[in-house]
Amino acid sequence: MKKVEGTLLVILILSLILNLFLVALTDVLILMSSILLSFFYFLFAYLLLNGRTLRNLFQPGLKRSRILESALAGVSFSYGIMGLLFTWLHLPGGGTTLTIGMLLFVPVFVFSGFRYRASRDPFYKRVQGRTLFFGVLGGLLLLLPEGSIRNFKYRDYPAYLEAVKEAEANPSDKALWEKVDREAQKIGKRAAVSSQKQDAK
Repeated sequence: MKKVEGTLLVILILSLILNLFLVALTDVLILMSSILLSFFYFLFAYLLLNGRTLRNLFQPGLKRSRILESALAGVSFSYGIMGLLFTWLHLPGGGTTLTIGMLLFVPVFVFSGFRYRASRDPFYKRVQGRTLFFGVLGGLLLLLPEGSIRNFKYRDYPAYLEAVKEAEANPSDKALWEKVDREAQKIGKRAAVSSQKQDAK
């Protein structure tokens, strides 16, 4: 379970970094790795956080409260990751989704902290570590000025940024969104030409 989690996290982090420099297909990698990681936490948090495998899935020994805590932690991780995805890719409702995800992280982090101090149970340490990681990442995205990631990514394409700004100011104007699409296509063509030049060298 840890290997699957680690692999998905590495792919996601590398994709986020490369996406800042408009590397081809990183949007797809971010989308796929985020969705897979979200489903992974939603379905397998019980196994991951309790140090179990599919072989000893039904082995007795865990209290009902632990199962509930595992489920709640998994849901908070899953929802928080989707908030990160929506915000990074500028999808509708991204800010709201991320905010709700961060609000879910707070009680999970505080509760697991108190429980770990009282019991020194590694389960709560696992929960805290993951909550802290995603919480910090989500918090940074929330603190950044709106559009700052997009402005950095497309810093060499002012026409596209201006088109997006106009379209967002008038979201019902289809002509402005068509202009955004045209500018995005120009970026894609320039990237393709640049790639061909590098291959030729």
